[in-house]
Amino acid sequence: MWLYSFTPTLHILTIIGIFVCLILEVLIIRESSALTFFSLTKVVKIDLSFGAFAVLTVVTGLLRLFYFGNE
Repeated sequence: MWLYSFTPTLHILTIIGIFVCLILEVLIIRESSALTFFSLTKVVKIDLSFGAFAVLTVVTGLLRLFYFGNE
């Protein structure tokens, strides 16, 4: 079944997405000494995508553990 290979791939991609969000947030905060409203809105958008990636990571991890782990 194609989901047996898709779920681990999605799990790894969401972990990569989490690290990308963290790196972008550090770069935005470091580049400006005083955070402006524009840079804060960028940080909020990155935090929102970080939360979405975190939820997807947990969901795909649980799917791998409980549903697709029983072959």
